[in-house]
Amino acid sequence: MPQENRRSAQLHGLAALLLVAGGIATGIWMGIRGHDYYYPGRLGFDLHERQSSFRAEDVGRYELDYKQELGPLTFDVTSPTGERITVKEFGILTRLFHTVGRQGHAFHIDHPGTYQVSVQPWPTGAEVRLSYTNTQAIARWCFGGMVLPGLSCGLAALALLRMVRSRKKARSESTVTPDAAAG
Repeated sequence: MPQENRRSAQLHGLAALLLVAGGIATGIWMGIRGHDYYYPGRLGFDLHERQSSFRAEDVGRYELDYKQELGPLTFDVTSPTGERITVKEFGILTRLFHTVGRQGHAFHIDHPGTYQVSVQPWPTGAEVRLSYTNTQAIARWCFGGMVLPGLSCGLAALALLRMVRSRKKARSESTVTPDAAAG
């Protein structure tokens, strides 16, 4: 019987080790995967005026970000045909897990061309960064890269706790003598 408990404890220890290793590997992979959305070398520049134009050669998500100290800013983006493009503020997940200390807005461009962007109000010394990046996707991948390893470590801790309890139970059973159990 003690041999069976020892094997069970070893199996739980191995399962815990595999869970931790798998969780850490998954977390690293998800962090790396999330940073694939930076698009290095693509459009990225600072706006220095209330109204600016920029050339969008790539279709996709464009972002405007700035320091939180500037307060809430409103952005208007106009397409080459004069159509207004919807600009949305970053969601809670992006703010918590990727752009701490910065505010941001994002919009989607469907066709290459020269676009106009205007900012209201324009605080003195404001610096607004326009870039072709997908921080929303980065935040999702990084959030998953933190949650999944945490869950696997929690499950590993439960497996280790079960292993410790089974060892204690086996020890208490082995200290009980057959005469004491019969009487």
